[in-house]
Amino acid sequence: MNQRLALALALATLPACGGMQWDSASGGDAMRDQAMGLFVNEPGVTDSVSGDEGDNTDWRYVDVTDPGQVTIVFSVDSPERLQGGIVSLHDEFGGQLDRLMVQKNQPTYSFSRDVKDTPTRFFLKLSAESGRSVYSVG
Repeated sequence: MNQRLALALALATLPACGGMQWDSASGGDAMRDQAMGLFVNEPGVTDSVSGDEGDNTDWRYVDVTDPGQVTIVFSVDSPERLQGGIVSLHDEFGGQLDRLMVQKNQPTYSFSRDVKDTPTRFFLKLSAESGRSVYSVG
């Protein structure tokens, strides 16, 4: 009986040792339906993700109103600090169109699409398991 109690106590303390819960401090931009907007031909935005602090995921969106080539660029200030970092592009329904792993020696990631049907919306997602970095997207 004492062994079961000791095991139960040991298992109960595991969450306390594991760090922050995924997206526990991300705010609204951790969810696609609360993504923050970007604007075509306007300056980009700067934000950060920090897996160590529970801000694992940021979502953004861009509305494209005219047909043509659209390029979206992510610049990660400290890619070497993001463990398990992923940058991805999604369609207006959330379906993943492209996905790039953040590499420690590569600060810039881009997605290009030839848009024929407008208006359309693209979603962008940056996530990291751990580490912290500022990023810009536009």
